[in-house]
Order: sequence, then C-alpha cells, then structure tokens
Amino acid sequence: MTNLYQRYLVADQITKRMESVGALPGSIYFISDEVHVALEYTHAPGGVWDTPENREEIVNAFLIQYPDATLTREKNYEGKPEMVVRGESSLGIGWQIDFRDGVCERVQVGTKTVEKPDPDAIVNAPMVTVQEPVYEWLCPDPIITAGLVAA
Repeated sequence: MTNLYQRYLVADQITKRMESVGALPGSIYFISDEVHVALEYTHAPGGVWDTPENREEIVNAFLIQYPDATLTREKNYEGKPEMVVRGESSLGIGWQIDFRDGVCERVQVGTKTVEKPDPDAIVNAPMVTVQEPVYEWLCPDPIITAGLVAA
C-alpha cells in the first residue's frame, strides 16, 4: 500500500508530463494505489471545446515523448472508444490518463440476419427475416499516425 504523498508525487509527475505535450489535466483521483487523470476538455485556446483530431495529436506527442507509456482504446458509456494511456512510475505506482475520444469512425462492416415481427401483420405477429447493419469503430494506429513506422 502506498501513502497519499507518494500518490501525490506521481499525480504531479503525470500532470507535468501532460502539460509538456500541450494537454491540460482535469480531474485527478486515486483508485486503490493507481493515479487516474482525465484530460480537461476545454484546454484549447479561449476555452473552446477541443477537437478529436487535436486530442489524437496530443496522444501521439505523449507517446513519442514518453515511450514507456501504452495506449489502449476502451469503450465509453456510448460505445465510442476513448484513448487511455497507462504506465507505471519509478515508485511502482500505476497511473492512467483518459484522453477521451479521438478520431475513430463508426462504419458499417456488414449485416446480420434477424427475425422481426412483420409490421403489416402485427396482429398475428408472424416473423420476417431482415438484414440489419453491423457497425464497428475503426481507429487509426497512433504509431503509424505519428510517423514512427511506415504503413
């Protein structure tokens, strides 16, 4: 178990790392022994809402400057992937930054066959077979986007 001061030191280190790539830290909280930081949405000049493209650029800059960090995309409550960067401090305390959503695009990748009631004959409720679209979130690879490897 780490003490509060150790977690404070890690939170300070992570917020300084974020600021070094142009990101403004938002809320900071602790879950067990891990430090969690969320990106402040309104960190763009003039306090305007930041764009997903800018957040992608910030994450790429973070990963280039701090190669010990890892990026995963995790679904938020709407199902859209959010960029979560994780690492571990020299004190052995884990940390994570939620950079929120990036430029992932929801695209239809196919259809699936399902049975639904026929709207014209709902009284007898016969089932008909229909095609429904199937969607996935496609996200750019941050290493390729940052130009670290050829596509």
